Amino acid sequence: MNNCSDSPALWLRRVRKSLFKNGLAQRHREIERHSFALRNDLPAFVQVFWPILEPATPLQWNWHLDLLCEHLALVANGECRRLIINVPPRSMKSLLCTVFYPVWRWISAPQRRFMFVSYSEELSTDHSVFRRNVLNSERYRELWGSGVCPREIRM
Repeated sequence: MNNCSDSPALWLRRVRKSLFKNGLAQRHREIERHSFALRNDLPAFVQVFWPILEPATPLQWNWHLDLLCEHLALVANGECRRLIINVPPRSMKSLLCTVFYPVWRWISAPQRRFMFVSYSEELSTDHSVFRRNVLNSERYRELWGSGVCPREIRM
């Protein structure tokens, strides 16, 4: 498989193999291709970076996640200015909306700011740590470097 649905470990293994086999130019082209694909595809971004947050839990993708990602993409494009999401607990709404979406959005708009509010300080802190984990991950840094991190999160 040669697309963004590859597991992160398989993708990194392939990139490293191509480094030795085809040289730096081939590796750079592959990183650019993945970078462009993930920058424009929130569902692919979530699936690629899920193992960073939940390495022991496989992501079980469902139609409702496609629908949520579609609506969040409309928000990102400015086509939807007001969005209320009502789904049952444990539907991945919080991770998708407060972790993956802002990190994905910062790729193309690092100046964008978000305010995160929760009923629980602990949950809000956990989500901040999750965002930081994605931003500081080896895969994220390889694809976009540290230049896309908002200044409040840079370490």
